[in-house]
Amino acid sequence: MRRDEEMVLESIYQQDFSCTGKRRYEIKIKPPDLSPKDIGASVTLSVKLVKGYPFVPPVVKFCNVVGLRDGELEILKKEVTKRAEECASQGQEMLYELVIKIEEILLECNRSPQQQVMCKYSETSFNG
Repeated sequence: MRRDEEMVLESIYQQDFSCTGKRRYEIKIKPPDLSPKDIGASVTLSVKLVKGYPFVPPVVKFCNVVGLRDGELEILKKEVTKRAEECASQGQEMLYELVIKIEEILLECNRSPQQQVMCKYSETSFNG
């Protein structure tokens, strides 16, 4: 990751962004613009940047998935993969773009915490 990309993510996501090792990052993501009491969907994005980034998509894992049905999680995976491939084809740094895509999907899938469902996977991974 280029330092400027890391600085942008740190400044926007503050305590929800962390470096977990060499070229490894985690970002806790929630739907944007909702009060905490209305958030029923969230996920932690775990990213490992591979050689060739940003021309090669990172390895992505979704951890601590809350409030998404299995079908919604599959949509999330497909959309994140698609966006990562688009960015990589242009050599564009993509982590912020992936987070924005995830936020959009979480907002669409968000249900009040009282209606929340548990995804049967606590961690799911795929190559972005």
